[in-house]
Amino acid sequence: MATGTRTEHQNERVVTEAVFPVAVTVQPIDLTSAGQTYFVSPVKGYIKEVNTVVNVQTAGVSTLTVKAPDGTVGTVTIATGSTVGTIDTLAAAAANNEVEKGEVVEIENDATPTAGAITVTVILEESA
Repeated sequence: MATGTRTEHQNERVVTEAVFPVAVTVQPIDLTSAGQTYFVSPVKGYIKEVNTVVNVQTAGVSTLTVKAPDGTVGTVTIATGSTVGTIDTLAAAAANNEVEKGEVVEIENDATPTAGAITVTVILEESA
C-alpha cells in the first residue's frame, strides 16, 4: 500500500507516482553479546519505524540503539522475560532519521540479557 505520492516536473509535464515504504529485515541478532549489526540503505529516504520481534525468550532487559549517519535515531527496549513473538517498536523516528542510498545504518546492542535473540525490521520511506 502506498503511503503518499511524489511529484516531479519533467520537461513541462508533471509526473506523480506512488511512494511505497521499503522494509529491511536484519536477523538474527543475539542479545547476549555486545556489538553492532549493520545494513546498507537501499534507498534515499527516512527511517520511519523500527520493529523487533523476539525469536528466543529474553532473560534481562536489552536496549538497541539505531544510528543513521547523522546520529542516533532512537532506542528500542526489549523487556526482561519477553517471549517468542513479542514485538517492540520505535515509531515515528524523527531525529537524525535521513539516509542516502548506500549509506550504512547501525543497530547497536547493549548486551544486558543472559539469553535472547531478535529479528529487526526497519521501515524506510523513500524520498526524492
